[in-house]
Amino acid sequence: MYIEMAWGGAEEQRKECEGGNPNAKDWHDDATQVIEKTMEEYWEEMKPSTTAKVASSSLNNHSSK
Repeated sequence: MYIEMAWGGAEEQRKECEGGNPNAKDWHDDATQVIEKTMEEYWEEMKPSTTAKVASSSLNNHSSK
């Protein structure tokens, strides 16, 4: 909401394009995409590994008789 108010959103982009600026941006949309991509990457990194790690002590758990 702040970005749209401070920098502009779709409506401001449309007005700028009509005013002759073909490079106008919807800053709210750009910021939303960056945040969503960043969060997807973050959560992908935070997922627990699907491979189980075997403790070294359990590998040597043979009883000698």
